[in-house]
Parts: sequence; C-alpha cells; structure tokens
Amino acid sequence: ETAAGLINGASSQAAQRIANSNDPEATSRKVVAAFKQLLEGLLDKPEARPN
Repeated sequence: ETAAGLINGASSQAAQRIANSNDPEATSRKVVAAFKQLLEGLLDKPEARPN
C-alpha cells in the first residue's frame, strides 16, 4: 500500500505540473523521465539484495 500511495501521489503531482506548465510538451518529457526513475527504483532487483 505504501508504494501504491507513492505512485499515486507522484502521478497526480506530475499531471498537475504538466497541466500548469507554459510548455506542456517539454514538461511532460521531464516528468515522464523522472516518473520512470521512480518506478525503476521501486522494482525488486534480485542482484541488489544481500546474500
């Protein structure tokens, strides 16, 4: 549930930033890149786990 809340909040914030931007296309590119980084950071990567 914590991850879902984080993703939900981030997507809502991203939508607000794009909607209120003077250059929505450029803002969208930046927001999507940041959102992808967030999601990749939440992935469970077996190689990152200690043995």
